[in-house]
Amino acid sequence: MRRRFVLVSFSLIFAGSACNSGKAEDSPAKPTTPSDDTPSDEATKSAVAKVEAGGRIEVLVDGKGYHPAEIQAPANAAITLAFKRVDEQNCGEELVIASLAMKKDLPVGQVVEVAITTPASGEVGFACGMDMYRGKVVVRP
Repeated sequence: MRRRFVLVSFSLIFAGSACNSGKAEDSPAKPTTPSDDTPSDEATKSAVAKVEAGGRIEVLVDGKGYHPAEIQAPANAAITLAFKRVDEQNCGEELVIASLAMKKDLPVGQVVEVAITTPASGEVGFACGMDMYRGKVVVRP
């Protein structure tokens, strides 16, 4: 029983710190205040967004992942995803779009635009370099 507890504890510690490189685990939590760099309540509540052909949508990257995490777009449409990483305390430093064989660095505070063409059906997934944050562009009928 003790061995199982140690393994579970180790797994939880490892999983909890995998995306928080550089974050001191023993430091007290800092109070959060709204700013221009953090997603608004409206942005974090909206897990699904829509974009039209030729459109552009901003995707914020923070300690909770991508906002919005799902983007609906028409089939065979050219769209632009504008990723903005708002802090260093997350694993969103690298963007990976595996189906397009694409990797991009996401520097804090800078907008990185990624132009894609949606497929005829299905979705285009994107993730952080550790595959812990995930999002997708879903083709809508």
